[in-house]
Amino acid sequence: MTNKKKRMLVLLMILLNEVGLTRAPALSNCLWSDGDCSNMGLTSVPQDLSPTITFLNLDNNALTTLNQSDFSRYSNLMFLELRSNRISVINSGAFFNLTRLTWLYLDNNQLTSLPANMFIGLNSLWELVLENNTINAFPIEALSNLNSSVLGHVDLSNNQMDTLPPAAYDILDSISTVDITNNPWHGSLGVAVGVIITSAVFLLIWCSKRKGRTSPAPETRVTASCLDNIGHDVTGTGAAQFGDVKHGSDPAHEPVPSIFDPGYRMARSPLPPIMGAGP
Repeated sequence: MTNKKKRMLVLLMILLNEVGLTRAPALSNCLWSDGDCSNMGLTSVPQDLSPTITFLNLDNNALTTLNQSDFSRYSNLMFLELRSNRISVINSGAFFNLTRLTWLYLDNNQLTSLPANMFIGLNSLWELVLENNTINAFPIEALSNLNSSVLGHVDLSNNQMDTLPPAAYDILDSISTVDITNNPWHGSLGVAVGVIITSAVFLLIWCSKRKGRTSPAPETRVTASCLDNIGHDVTGTGAAQFGDVKHGSDPAHEPVPSIFDPGYRMARSPLPPIMGAGP
């Protein structure tokens, strides 16, 4: 072998070493595995994972936009975690192919609004977390496209919503638990009157529609801690994480919810005032 060929061979080996060995660790953590791609500095959704994964963790990356084709190859996903990125844009139909998706976490991003057809196709979604964004209006149209008979928990706390349209109350009642705390609520009816009217509306909804019907949580081994009616910590699985009424229980024997009951999340913080005309 000539010296020139030897030098070229050595150079090729150096290049392969630089490219292959430096990239291999990142790929081995994500490719054909359990889908844990968190803390990798990703700016786009990886497209080289196994199409059969059911769990995809993209927390703590640098994603800014979700496109319609980003998750199309991962139709078996049940868990999708997108926490703590820089997501400000979610294009329509970004989750369209995820018919089995049950848990979706988008907290700690930069969302200001949700497209009306953002959740089309998510017929199995049970938990949606949008905490700590800058959403400035209650996403009525987006939530209306979810399966209300399955959806069990929505977290919209720590956003920038200031009014709650009357149409939102039907959506809130169809979901087992909703957290809309820590938003800058205000209403044209005034805070005091708004709280009274809101409490009355919620009590009427509770009395007329609550018939021991809650969406049972999907099967899961994850346990969570919640409070019972006297403030004791109770650990459970599935529906016990967020459900306030056991499926199939007799509503006639259920206590009326109180805004001071620590075990009743929806009633603990009164809903914001209803929008209306006049001072």
